[in-house]
Amino acid sequence: MSELSLSVKKPDYKEGVVMKPPLPLQYCFVLTTALFLNGCGEKLPPGMPSPVPCDVIVTQEGKTLPGAVVRLHPIEGGSWSAAGLTDESGKAVLYTMDRFKGAVSGKYKVIVSKTEFEPGDAVPGLRPGETATPEMMKGLRLAANFYVVEERYGNEETTPLVIEVAKGTRMYIVDVGKAVRIKIKER
Repeated sequence: MSELSLSVKKPDYKEGVVMKPPLPLQYCFVLTTALFLNGCGEKLPPGMPSPVPCDVIVTQEGKTLPGAVVRLHPIEGGSWSAAGLTDESGKAVLYTMDRFKGAVSGKYKVIVSKTEFEPGDAVPGLRPGETATPEMMKGLRLAANFYVVEERYGNEETTPLVIEVAKGTRMYIVDVGKAVRIKIKER
């Protein structure tokens, strides 16, 4: 067997001398930072005005509502909708076309929806890969989905919520009324 040996040359370090990265690395860092801060240079689609920062806080019965889908539907002939999802504080940061932060200035209907899933009861004695029979399911609570925001807020035709997005106004607060729990019908 032959042995493989490697020799590594240690760099010469001089005490008190600060090593600088090679010039091309400095340019790469500056270029990468500039692209990051500029949104990676992605251009807006033709005809799309620049979006302005736009956050919507959703409340229900005086409390913020996490996990709600918020969509802005243009009213006055606009074609650039925006959407976001509320976080734990009830705030949705909106994006136009899912990638441009903010919304185009204009008047919008605000569409808010939220559903919750309730798991059903486990079928006693059911083994993996086995299908439950109707007799096994008797008396068990089945899984279901529920609307927790009134349906009228989740439709552009029926929502009473309207905001006007304008440069200089970043935060909008909308209230979706009382809390509800309406079972979604199976289709």
